[in-house]
Amino acid sequence: MKIAVIGSGQVGCVFIRDLGRNASDVEHICYYDINETHLKQMEAIAAKHKLAHAEGFTDEEQFINHLRDADVIIAAVPGDQVGSVTKKYARYFKRGAVYSETASAQVPACEEVKKSLKECGRDDIHFIYIHPGTGSATPGPGATNPDAYKNAAVFIDRLSADASTEQKEAWRKVAGLLKSLGAQIEPALAEENDYMFAVSSGYHHLTAYTYLEMLRYDDGSPRPEGQYASTIASNMTRICGSGSDMLVPLFRGHKERIPEINQAVTDYMKSIGDAIARKDAKGLEAILVKAQTYRLALAPKDSVPRESIEADIMDFCEIKSLLNPDSFARGVLLPCIFGYAETLNAIDAFKTIAFDRFPNPSFLDGSAPCLNDPKRMAVLFIENADQLIPVLKEYIRRLDADAAMIQTDDETQMRPWIEDTRECRALMPPPRRARETQYNGDGTVKDNAARFEYLLNMDRGEPKSVVASAVGAGKAAGPSC
Repeated sequence: MKIAVIGSGQVGCVFIRDLGRNASDVEHICYYDINETHLKQMEAIAAKHKLAHAEGFTDEEQFINHLRDADVIIAAVPGDQVGSVTKKYARYFKRGAVYSETASAQVPACEEVKKSLKECGRDDIHFIYIHPGTGSATPGPGATNPDAYKNAAVFIDRLSADASTEQKEAWRKVAGLLKSLGAQIEPALAEENDYMFAVSSGYHHLTAYTYLEMLRYDDGSPRPEGQYASTIASNMTRICGSGSDMLVPLFRGHKERIPEINQAVTDYMKSIGDAIARKDAKGLEAILVKAQTYRLALAPKDSVPRESIEADIMDFCEIKSLLNPDSFARGVLLPCIFGYAETLNAIDAFKTIAFDRFPNPSFLDGSAPCLNDPKRMAVLFIENADQLIPVLKEYIRRLDADAAMIQTDDETQMRPWIEDTRECRALMPPPRRARETQYNGDGTVKDNAARFEYLLNMDRGEPKSVVASAVGAGKAAGPSC
């Protein structure tokens, strides 16, 4: 089987590299990218993995000569480019070839592909969409590790019952290639794919960027809580390494769904906020237990490091009295409320979609607070109600405004918003993984002293010399939760 890949960036690289390494029935892979840097990087990757049958081209005419012989063509380009790419190259596809594209928002991309193939008179081409998740916010070749799709979810077109024999054979070819990478494939209609990814990825990107807005003062300077960054906040905003080139097409693809999803999630936030305001501990705990039960069912066995945040909550409880109360509510508790609300919405959203088999990594990051003890979290929320309710209302207000901005599809607003806001994420230290805090006999911190010193110095602006005694005082007071 001969394969042609158009685009050798983050997604295209995976197919070139891993099909070349793992697919025994692939005899030749040709690839082309308008980005010469991507091509050079891909050439180095091909040499590293000894992909003798993978051949990249800087000359488009040479690529087209090989494209004419390809049995399967994969367009690994952004969704807003797939129509123009199809129009440009469809005339060169051999009769009966299989054509796939990998855009994150499938409905508009599929419509563009089908329209372009029809305009080119290529009714003989068998189109099968696929949506692989690379799990990386970093663009370019090599952004994902080898075997990136091993045991990973890849959605593929679900054919109708009356699909032709040729279309079914085309589906089997694509499915076979994906299975050779170790992927777990899930047939889904384009509408189902889009809805799932709008909820778990497109909307989650919006909420993370909106949360980063909360970590700045009105003049744009960073708030302290954005610089000490609890693991919860870091996990929630981990995906904010994505730049505007990646996110603008993603938001555009989901612009009609995002406001609807935002309404559902913020309704759950308001319900949680109402229970906190009423100091209804039992009612609040029942809401949190429901979210936790669903979230525990989603947690894959290999995701323990991402989800080990219990110690983070306890650390912040131990020094809470030393922190600005607004910082504790904004930097620790607010992301927790979002995690619960996102999970409660997922229970409603994914009743008919096999999301439990393939939860999105972004969703797992954002919903990780649900793994904490519901009773303890209910107490924490209510104890901090005076500070938490105002920041929760601010977050909902900002989410409504940002969702409305996405719906307008105004690139002149979206790009600067994305680029300016992601700078806040760069200020965050890496999230710590299940740290344990130990004390010396005098109450000072034995292990992880630098962590507490950093927290207190950033939040209070105090000199480092007073940190040890301050932590000692915090230890004597004991945790409040």
